[in-house]
Amino acid sequence: MTDPTSSESFVKPLPSESLGVVSGDFTDQQLRRGRTQRRLANFVTRGRTAVGLALTGVVLGATDLDAAPDFLQTAGETLLDYKSLSLGAVTYAAAATDKLDGMLARASERNGVPITDEHKKLDPFHDKIFNHSLMAGYWVRELVESVAHHDKARGFGALAVAASQAAFIARDYKMTKSRENAPEGADVSAVPINKAKSAGQFLVQSAALTPVPSPVVAGAFAGLAGVSWVGYRIADKVHRGQEYSGFWPSIRDSFKPVEG
Repeated sequence: MTDPTSSESFVKPLPSESLGVVSGDFTDQQLRRGRTQRRLANFVTRGRTAVGLALTGVVLGATDLDAAPDFLQTAGETLLDYKSLSLGAVTYAAAATDKLDGMLARASERNGVPITDEHKKLDPFHDKIFNHSLMAGYWVRELVESVAHHDKARGFGALAVAASQAAFIARDYKMTKSRENAPEGADVSAVPINKAKSAGQFLVQSAALTPVPSPVVAGAFAGLAGVSWVGYRIADKVHRGQEYSGFWPSIRDSFKPVEG
């Protein structure tokens, strides 16, 4: 017969919280595991921001990290400044932890610790710091390098990335306000197109720190900026209580007026 006082058999109801409540009973062991997973998810989220800020420092201060292959060099240059495949790889690895904290959060939910509204807002907030610090560091450094190397194309690319960042900042401000104004119980988690946008943003940022030409990076950022505004329109409708209609239908409906 099972000891009713053991941690495996003793169960307690999960206290009611905001959006994301997990119903049912959980053992002490499950709840401890869930709390540990929740702490780890928060640690990964905040740690990614710290790494992003450190990488921004590298972008702004480092010189000649790797010798670029001959076919990527421009006339009269032997190195492509601070850019390197290794720096791009480290940046992508840091960005990829966005998937890890999501997995930990869902695991904690399965063990009785719900994903609350606060948790759902934490990850996008830190993503914004990671993305904007790297973008700003990139276009500032590219602008400096364009002057140093008398490279007009690189300079125009840097200015184009700066313009895209301004569009991202405006969109992120609107998204934050939309989440803050969402009625209680509304789904404020990321919609699929915004998850895809974030993945694309991480990928382009990583590629930007390799010897990929600045105009190519600028074009990719401009496209993502446009996608981000479509994503905002879709998310804002969901925050207002409208039902999510699916990936492609929601894109089509994003151009229609917001109801309510």
